[in-house]
Amino acid sequence: MTVVVNASTNPDIDGILWGWAWGDAAAETLTYSFPTATAEYTNGGYVAINGFSAFNAAQQTAARNILANIASFCNLTFTETTAAGAALRFADATAVNYTNNSSVATHTGLHDVPTAEANPPELAFNGTAPYSPLYAQGDSWYNGYTTPQLGSFQYAAGLMHETGHNLGLKHGHITQAGHGVTFPTLPADHDSYEYSVMTYRQFPGDNIDIDNAPHHPTTYMQDDIAALQYLYGANYGPTAQNGTTVYTWSPTTGEEFIDGVGQGAPSANFVLMTLWDGGGTDTYNLSNHTTNLSVDLNPGAWTIFDTSTARAQRADLSDYRPGGTTYFARGNVANALLFQGDTQSLIENAIGGSGDDAFNGNSTNNGWTGGTGNDMANGAGGTDTAIFSGARADYNTSLIGASVQIADLRLGDPDGTDVLSSFEFFQFSNRTYTLAEVLNQPPVAASDSNGTAKNSTLNVQAATGILANDSDDNNQLVVSAVEGAQSNVGHVVTGAYGSLNLNADGSYVYVANRGSLPAKIVAQDAFTYTASDEIGGTDTATLSVVVFNPGASYASGANTTLTGGNGQDVLDGSAGNVVARGGNGRDVLIAGNGNTLTGGNGPDTFLLRPEFGSNVITDFNINSDAIQFDRSIFATSADLFSHTSNTAAGAVIDDTNGNTLTLAGVTLAQMQAHANSFYFV
Repeated sequence: MTVVVNASTNPDIDGILWGWAWGDAAAETLTYSFPTATAEYTNGGYVAINGFSAFNAAQQTAARNILANIASFCNLTFTETTAAGAALRFADATAVNYTNNSSVATHTGLHDVPTAEANPPELAFNGTAPYSPLYAQGDSWYNGYTTPQLGSFQYAAGLMHETGHNLGLKHGHITQAGHGVTFPTLPADHDSYEYSVMTYRQFPGDNIDIDNAPHHPTTYMQDDIAALQYLYGANYGPTAQNGTTVYTWSPTTGEEFIDGVGQGAPSANFVLMTLWDGGGTDTYNLSNHTTNLSVDLNPGAWTIFDTSTARAQRADLSDYRPGGTTYFARGNVANALLFQGDTQSLIENAIGGSGDDAFNGNSTNNGWTGGTGNDMANGAGGTDTAIFSGARADYNTSLIGASVQIADLRLGDPDGTDVLSSFEFFQFSNRTYTLAEVLNQPPVAASDSNGTAKNSTLNVQAATGILANDSDDNNQLVVSAVEGAQSNVGHVVTGAYGSLNLNADGSYVYVANRGSLPAKIVAQDAFTYTASDEIGGTDTATLSVVVFNPGASYASGANTTLTGGNGQDVLDGSAGNVVARGGNGRDVLIAGNGNTLTGGNGPDTFLLRPEFGSNVITDFNINSDAIQFDRSIFATSADLFSHTSNTAAGAVIDDTNGNTLTLAGVTLAQMQAHANSFYFV
């Protein structure tokens, strides 16, 4: 059955309507075949066919893929048959004669098929015969299109184009009258392969006399999809990927992957396609791209894989004749237009690559994962979520005008610095925050240090407890976990030399009642804790407690001078900017950023914990003194020596994380000769 089609009032649709369609403008099932002899045609009414040959395997595969592409976005179902009289028939010929009777068709007599031609559905109107006889409508003929590779002229301008005619589409570059209605050309800016395979123009304003573009679309484009949906309705079923679907593209071949399944590589490494998705929650995953991306999820908008002048993977649609125009497609992947305003086909989510990307959301709820670059993202309509790989405490947030800047503070800033607008939620690895919450800075927990004699008890009140040197942005802090467990808060946790009971308010009791003190190394217990605020911000630090023999004295401070006496002293400069002088006796001096440490008459031990900062030991005695490193800094003497260099000031130890220790008057060779002076605990 063939029906009249009237104009839609949308120029992007009307510009390629023939004026007729199969069926009744609803879901249709059409058969198709690849005839193997002329008898099927001549027995049905054809006068003559010259140079006939059946489609080869490559042509048949291309035709099947093209029909599958059409069925994925509109309500047409195609069924292959070997029976005679299929609705769509594909074959090769050099010349055909449909009829000699002008009352049967206006296309009469034997004529050459120089490249390809197809016969759309059409009925007589006001006494004028249709373009081709009814028995030839749906037939397409090809001459020389034997290797239709995806993305090639033969595939797009050949089989896709002619199949479009078969289904009721006209040329986009011409005005055409049908059943008393004049169908216009495509809008000038859309009269190109970027919007339709039904035009002869490679790019807007191009001549129509030749096609010499190196690249061609791999799918029907957005105007083609809109026009065929106008004729046959839109597909929101399983063949339209109406579930949770992830779309990716290879940066090296241009091949599209749907949920990891390759859809075939194009003839060269480019991408020029339009994507229709039938519903569900869907994602453009571009995390494998290193170029600067531009991702726009709006209907009819483009995703660009490389915004630089290199234009990586952009289709070359240039006219390569002398004096011709150089033109690259304006994007790589176009989003299909909405069908009758239905937002099911919108893509919801996108994942960026390692470049500096731009993202623009659509009217639905979008999720944006920016990747490692410095990205600009606009959530636009809907309730949108920006997604980050780390915990909230790993980032700094600030307002820049009406936008939020989120900067990754971790080493190597794996999420970069992003500027976001019109996002309602911000998802981190610990939880999701509202806009108001994310602008509230998370807590900063600073490690704490204390000391006590063996078999004694430290009882520290909240005012001077482990939260006293922690900070937050107008929020109340609590201890939410000890040694990684919430259940340990307010309960005894056992260390090597004592036990700790750390309360939610930061107060704690440490009892140094376990084990014997070692002869050479400094005895200390280290407990990690998590500080949390009421909006879910967290940070983690460490409480370290040095345990020493009864009779030793303990002193600590920041921005001060600590001086020992004639006996054993523990001078704790971990808070930083301390001048520590041990005096006589076997002393322990604890490093901290900006410290100058002098052991005095020893032997003395210098204790270095993670993030010890910049320190100078003025009198390190290579024969009698010792340095104890946390094993997270250096695990072996070989590791230590490989991070040590000789300078005019002495041996400089650099852990490559911004922490240095200078041993005045000491050389690397002396250190190597006295490797037993260094401990790793």
